[in-house]
Amino acid sequence: MFLYIDQGNSRCKYVLTKSEEPFKEETAGAWNSKASSADELKKHLEQFAGFRVKAVIISSVASLEAKKVFKQACEKTLAITPVFAESTSTYSAKGISPSGNSAQSSRTLINSYANPQALGVDRWLAMIAAFERCHTDFMVIDAGTAITADWVNAQGVHQGGHIVAGKKLLQQSLLGETGGIAWSASHDNKAEGDLFGQNTSAAVALGADVMVEGYCRQLVRQIISACKDGENSNDLEIWVTGGDGVDVLQWVQQELQLLNKPFKVTLEPRLVFLGLNHWFSVNK
Repeated sequence: MFLYIDQGNSRCKYVLTKSEEPFKEETAGAWNSKASSADELKKHLEQFAGFRVKAVIISSVASLEAKKVFKQACEKTLAITPVFAESTSTYSAKGISPSGNSAQSSRTLINSYANPQALGVDRWLAMIAAFERCHTDFMVIDAGTAITADWVNAQGVHQGGHIVAGKKLLQQSLLGETGGIAWSASHDNKAEGDLFGQNTSAAVALGADVMVEGYCRQLVRQIISACKDGENSNDLEIWVTGGDGVDVLQWVQQELQLLNKPFKVTLEPRLVFLGLNHWFSVNK
Protein backbone atom coordinates (compact mmCIF):
# COMPACT_ATOMS: atom_id res chain seq x y z
CA MET A 1 0.00 0.00 0.00
CA PHE A 2 1.04 3.60 -0.64
CA LEU A 3 0.06 6.29 1.86
CA TYR A 4 -0.35 9.78 0.43
CA ILE A 5 -0.74 12.63 2.94
CA ASP A 6 -1.68 16.26 2.35
CA GLN A 7 -0.77 18.22 5.48
CA GLY A 8 -2.64 21.51 5.10
CA ASN A 9 -3.24 24.47 7.38
CA SER A 10 -6.53 23.14 8.78
CA ARG A 11 -6.70 19.42 8.00
CA CYS A 12 -4.29 16.58 7.42
CA LYS A 13 -5.86 14.48 4.67
CA TYR A 14 -4.76 11.02 3.55
CA VAL A 15 -5.38 8.52 0.76
CA LEU A 16 -4.29 4.87 0.73
CA THR A 17 -3.75 3.16 -2.63
CA LYS A 18 -2.83 -0.43 -3.47
CA SER A 19 -0.47 0.58 -6.24
CA GLU A 20 1.47 3.62 -7.35
CA GLU A 21 -0.22 3.63 -10.74
CA PRO A 22 -3.05 3.86 -11.50
CA PHE A 23 -3.97 6.15 -8.62
CA LYS A 24 -7.06 4.49 -7.15
CA GLU A 25 -7.91 5.16 -3.53
CA GLU A 26 -8.76 2.25 -1.26
CA THR A 27 -9.54 4.38 1.76
CA ALA A 28 -9.35 8.06 2.62
CA GLY A 29 -9.86 10.36 5.58
CA ALA A 30 -8.53 13.32 7.53
CA TRP A 31 -7.69 14.66 10.95
CA ASN A 32 -7.23 18.12 12.41
CA SER A 33 -3.83 19.60 11.56
CA LYS A 34 -3.73 21.18 15.01
CA ALA A 35 -3.17 17.65 16.35
CA SER A 36 0.50 17.72 15.42
CA SER A 37 2.38 16.70 18.57
CA ALA A 38 4.45 13.52 18.41
CA ASP A 39 1.93 11.58 20.52
CA GLU A 40 -1.06 12.80 18.52
CA LEU A 41 0.59 11.97 15.20
CA LYS A 42 1.58 8.53 16.49
CA LYS A 43 -2.04 7.86 17.39
CA HIS A 44 -3.24 8.86 13.90
CA LEU A 45 -0.51 6.91 12.09
CA GLU A 46 -1.19 3.74 14.07
CA GLN A 47 -4.36 3.23 12.02
CA PHE A 48 -2.16 2.37 9.03
CA ALA A 49 0.02 -0.18 10.85
CA GLY A 50 -1.89 -3.18 9.49
CA PHE A 51 -1.88 -2.10 5.83
CA ARG A 52 1.70 -3.10 4.92
CA VAL A 53 2.51 0.43 3.78
CA LYS A 54 5.46 0.51 1.35
CA ALA A 55 5.89 4.27 1.12
CA VAL A 56 4.61 7.45 2.76
CA ILE A 57 4.49 10.45 0.42
CA ILE A 58 3.68 13.83 1.93
CA SER A 59 2.69 17.27 0.69
CA SER A 60 3.16 19.64 3.61
CA VAL A 61 2.82 23.38 4.07
CA ALA A 62 3.91 23.04 7.72
CA SER A 63 7.12 24.42 9.25
CA LEU A 64 10.44 22.57 9.09
CA GLU A 65 10.08 21.67 12.76
CA ALA A 66 6.59 20.25 12.21
CA LYS A 67 7.87 18.21 9.27
CA LYS A 68 10.65 16.85 11.46
CA VAL A 69 8.12 15.74 14.07
CA PHE A 70 6.00 14.10 11.37
CA LYS A 71 9.05 12.30 9.96
CA GLN A 72 10.02 10.93 13.36
CA ALA A 73 6.45 9.81 14.05
CA CYS A 74 6.36 7.90 10.74
CA GLU A 75 9.68 6.23 11.44
CA LYS A 76 8.64 5.17 14.94
CA THR A 77 5.10 4.07 14.10
CA LEU A 78 5.41 2.64 10.57
CA ALA A 79 9.18 2.04 10.34
CA ILE A 80 9.20 4.13 7.14
CA THR A 81 11.01 7.36 6.37
CA PRO A 82 8.46 9.53 4.55
CA VAL A 83 9.18 11.37 1.30
CA PHE A 84 8.29 15.07 1.37
CA ALA A 85 7.41 16.57 -2.01
CA GLU A 86 9.13 19.82 -2.96
CA SER A 87 8.52 22.51 -5.53
CA THR A 88 11.15 22.45 -8.27
CA SER A 89 12.09 24.67 -11.20
CA THR A 90 10.52 22.30 -13.74
CA TYR A 91 8.38 19.19 -14.01
CA SER A 92 8.55 16.94 -17.07
CA ALA A 93 5.47 15.01 -18.10
CA LYS A 94 4.67 12.46 -20.74
CA GLY A 95 1.13 13.28 -21.80
CA ILE A 96 -1.28 12.24 -24.49
CA SER A 97 -0.92 14.44 -27.55
CA PRO A 98 -3.57 17.16 -28.08
CA SER A 99 -5.01 15.18 -31.03
CA GLY A 100 -6.01 12.46 -28.59
CA ASN A 101 -3.97 9.65 -30.08
CA SER A 102 -1.60 7.48 -28.09
CA ALA A 103 1.55 9.21 -29.30
CA GLN A 104 3.48 10.60 -26.36
CA SER A 105 4.74 14.16 -26.35
CA SER A 106 7.30 15.42 -23.87
CA ARG A 107 6.07 18.51 -22.05
CA THR A 108 7.61 20.67 -19.32
CA LEU A 109 5.91 22.71 -16.61
CA ILE A 110 8.05 25.71 -15.64
CA ASN A 111 7.95 27.33 -12.19
CA SER A 112 7.98 31.15 -12.40
CA TYR A 113 9.52 31.72 -8.94
CA ALA A 114 13.18 32.81 -8.84
CA ASN A 115 13.49 30.54 -5.79
CA PRO A 116 11.41 27.52 -6.92
CA GLN A 117 11.11 26.01 -3.44
CA ALA A 118 9.45 29.21 -2.19
CA LEU A 119 6.35 28.30 -4.19
CA GLY A 120 3.96 26.42 -1.91
CA VAL A 121 4.24 22.72 -2.65
CA ASP A 122 0.45 22.26 -2.63
CA ARG A 123 0.18 24.88 -5.39
CA TRP A 124 2.92 23.18 -7.41
CA LEU A 125 1.34 19.74 -7.07
CA ALA A 126 -2.09 21.05 -8.07
CA MET A 127 -0.53 22.61 -11.16
CA ILE A 128 1.22 19.34 -11.99
CA ALA A 129 -2.09 17.46 -11.81
CA ALA A 130 -3.83 19.95 -14.11
CA PHE A 131 -0.82 20.07 -16.46
CA GLU A 132 -1.03 16.30 -16.90
CA ARG A 133 -4.68 16.65 -17.94
CA CYS A 134 -4.85 19.55 -20.37
CA HIS A 135 -2.86 21.18 -23.17
CA THR A 136 -4.33 24.68 -23.04
CA ASP A 137 -3.91 27.65 -20.74
CA PHE A 138 -5.29 26.69 -17.37
CA MET A 139 -5.92 28.17 -13.95
CA VAL A 140 -5.99 26.27 -10.67
CA ILE A 141 -8.04 27.64 -7.77
CA ASP A 142 -7.45 25.95 -4.42
CA ALA A 143 -10.08 27.20 -1.98
CA GLY A 144 -8.85 26.18 1.44
CA THR A 145 -7.84 28.12 4.56
CA ALA A 146 -6.11 30.39 2.08
CA ILE A 147 -7.35 30.67 -1.49
CA THR A 148 -4.63 30.33 -4.09
CA ALA A 149 -4.97 30.87 -7.82
CA ASP A 150 -2.27 29.99 -10.38
CA TRP A 151 -2.23 30.55 -14.12
CA VAL A 152 -0.18 28.40 -16.51
CA ASN A 153 -0.10 29.11 -20.24
CA ALA A 154 -0.39 26.55 -23.02
CA GLN A 155 3.40 26.32 -23.24
CA GLY A 156 3.56 25.14 -19.62
CA VAL A 157 5.00 28.37 -18.21
CA HIS A 158 3.62 29.42 -14.83
CA GLN A 159 2.48 33.04 -15.18
CA GLY A 160 2.12 33.65 -11.44
CA GLY A 161 -0.70 33.57 -8.96
CA HIS A 162 -2.63 35.00 -6.02
CA ILE A 163 -2.85 34.13 -2.34
CA VAL A 164 -5.80 35.53 -0.40
CA ALA A 165 -7.57 34.69 2.83
CA GLY A 166 -10.36 32.13 2.61
CA LYS A 167 -13.78 32.52 4.22
CA LYS A 168 -12.88 31.03 7.58
CA LEU A 169 -9.61 32.94 7.78
CA LEU A 170 -11.37 36.22 7.03
CA GLN A 171 -13.82 35.54 9.84
CA GLN A 172 -11.07 34.50 12.25
CA SER A 173 -9.06 37.66 11.51
CA LEU A 174 -12.03 39.86 12.39
CA LEU A 175 -12.95 37.92 15.50
CA GLY A 176 -9.35 37.61 16.63
CA GLU A 177 -8.09 41.12 15.98
CA THR A 178 -11.07 43.31 16.94
CA GLY A 179 -12.22 43.25 20.53
CA GLY A 180 -15.64 44.80 19.99
CA ILE A 181 -16.65 42.48 17.13
CA ALA A 182 -15.46 39.41 19.02
CA TRP A 183 -17.32 40.52 22.16
CA SER A 184 -20.53 41.07 20.22
CA ALA A 185 -20.27 37.74 18.39
CA SER A 186 -19.71 35.91 21.66
CA HIS A 187 -23.26 36.87 22.72
CA ASP A 188 -24.89 35.36 19.62
CA ASN A 189 -26.59 32.00 20.08
CA LYS A 190 -26.64 31.45 16.32
CA ALA A 191 -26.11 33.40 13.11
CA GLU A 192 -29.27 35.20 12.02
CA GLY A 193 -29.92 36.75 8.64
CA ASP A 194 -29.91 35.84 4.97
CA LEU A 195 -28.21 38.37 2.69
CA PHE A 196 -27.38 40.72 5.57
CA GLY A 197 -26.57 39.64 9.10
CA GLN A 198 -29.00 40.48 11.90
CA ASN A 199 -26.35 39.82 14.50
CA THR A 200 -22.56 40.05 14.51
CA SER A 201 -21.85 36.37 13.84
CA ALA A 202 -24.01 36.45 10.72
CA ALA A 203 -22.64 39.83 9.61
CA VAL A 204 -19.07 38.50 9.74
CA ALA A 205 -19.90 35.19 7.99
CA LEU A 206 -22.03 36.74 5.25
CA GLY A 207 -19.51 39.52 4.71
CA ALA A 208 -16.74 36.96 4.25
CA ASP A 209 -18.88 35.12 1.69
CA VAL A 210 -19.41 38.32 -0.29
CA MET A 211 -15.69 39.14 -0.25
CA VAL A 212 -14.64 35.69 -1.48
CA GLU A 213 -17.38 35.60 -4.11
CA GLY A 214 -16.32 39.03 -5.36
CA TYR A 215 -12.71 37.90 -5.56
CA CYS A 216 -13.61 34.77 -7.52
CA ARG A 217 -15.75 36.68 -10.01
CA GLN A 218 -13.03 39.32 -10.54
CA LEU A 219 -10.44 36.55 -10.90
CA VAL A 220 -12.43 35.09 -13.80
CA ARG A 221 -12.49 38.50 -15.50
CA GLN A 222 -8.75 38.95 -14.95
CA ILE A 223 -7.76 35.59 -16.43
CA ILE A 224 -10.01 36.11 -19.46
CA SER A 225 -8.50 39.54 -20.03
CA ALA A 226 -4.97 38.14 -19.63
CA CYS A 227 -5.62 35.31 -22.06
CA LYS A 228 -6.93 37.77 -24.66
CA ASP A 229 -3.44 39.23 -24.83
CA GLY A 230 -1.92 35.78 -25.45
CA GLU A 231 -2.02 33.30 -28.30
CA ASN A 232 -4.83 31.10 -26.98
CA SER A 233 -7.64 33.54 -26.24
CA ASN A 234 -10.35 30.92 -26.77
CA ASP A 235 -8.75 28.03 -24.91
CA LEU A 236 -8.77 27.98 -21.13
CA GLU A 237 -9.52 25.36 -18.50
CA ILE A 238 -10.23 26.15 -14.85
CA TRP A 239 -9.58 23.57 -12.15
CA VAL A 240 -11.10 24.00 -8.69
CA THR A 241 -10.21 22.15 -5.50
CA GLY A 242 -10.18 22.70 -1.73
CA GLY A 243 -12.70 22.65 1.11
CA ASP A 244 -14.71 25.59 -0.26
CA GLY A 245 -14.41 24.34 -3.84
CA VAL A 246 -18.15 23.78 -4.34
CA ASP A 247 -18.94 27.44 -3.63
CA VAL A 248 -16.07 28.66 -5.81
CA LEU A 249 -17.16 26.38 -8.66
CA GLN A 250 -20.65 27.90 -8.57
CA TRP A 251 -19.37 31.49 -8.62
CA VAL A 252 -16.88 30.80 -11.41
CA GLN A 253 -19.50 29.08 -13.57
CA GLN A 254 -22.01 31.88 -12.99
CA GLU A 255 -19.47 34.54 -13.99
CA LEU A 256 -18.45 32.63 -17.13
CA GLN A 257 -22.10 32.34 -18.09
CA LEU A 258 -22.62 36.09 -17.62
CA LEU A 259 -19.60 36.73 -19.84
CA ASN A 260 -20.73 34.14 -22.39
CA LYS A 261 -17.45 32.23 -22.06
CA PRO A 262 -18.05 28.45 -22.27
CA PHE A 263 -14.70 27.45 -20.78
CA LYS A 264 -14.37 24.04 -19.15
CA VAL A 265 -14.48 24.16 -15.35
CA THR A 266 -13.65 21.04 -13.34
CA LEU A 267 -14.10 20.44 -9.62
CA GLU A 268 -11.48 17.89 -8.47
CA PRO A 269 -11.22 17.50 -4.68
CA ARG A 270 -8.20 15.17 -5.06
CA LEU A 271 -6.14 17.53 -7.24
CA VAL A 272 -3.22 17.86 -4.81
CA PHE A 273 -3.19 14.07 -4.27
CA LEU A 274 -3.15 13.46 -8.03
CA GLY A 275 -0.23 15.86 -8.38
CA LEU A 276 1.54 14.20 -5.45
CA ASN A 277 1.14 10.84 -7.18
CA HIS A 278 2.63 12.23 -10.43
CA TRP A 279 5.47 13.87 -8.51
CA PHE A 280 6.30 10.62 -6.72
CA SER A 281 6.28 8.64 -9.96
CA VAL A 282 9.21 10.70 -11.26
CA ASN A 283 11.02 11.31 -7.94
CA LYS A 284 10.91 7.92 -6.21
